[in-house]
Amino acid sequence: PKFCLTGAYESSDLEDHQVTSEQFTQTMIGASEILRPFRGVVTRSDIWFLLSTFIGIVFTIGVGMALGALVSYVITIVLGSVFFVSMLSVFIWLRKRNARLLAYAHLALSLYARCENNRLYLRRKVLLRPGYMGKWLEFSMIPHSNINSTIEICA
Repeated sequence: PKFCLTGAYESSDLEDHQVTSEQFTQTMIGASEILRPFRGVVTRSDIWFLLSTFIGIVFTIGVGMALGALVSYVITIVLGSVFFVSMLSVFIWLRKRNARLLAYAHLALSLYARCENNRLYLRRKVLLRPGYMGKWLEFSMIPHSNINSTIEICA
């Protein structure tokens, strides 16, 4: 994966805490590898749902109008109701699945941050934490005095 992290590293206080640019880059590459199975899954499933809903609406309207004109309007109502219930159940299933995937991604990033803290960062007075919903990594400098500096990097 390509990273443009030199600016983020240079604008941080990580060098003052004996964290090299290579260690910083390796941490970001490791976090990216951990999150690779989760990347884009929620977005793709949302796009799939919207596309299938649109196709289903067009199909339901077309078949419902044809059957309503040829047989009875009751078939159109039944067909529309079945479509609505099936799309609602798929929507609920996708929301639960996506929430579970986001929780897994956050947990994986949290465990990775804890391992990196134990391996490298805590000895150098730096605390690595996952950001909101595992969308970024946060490097917090443990203050030597009253100074607290934080840098947030998207993972």
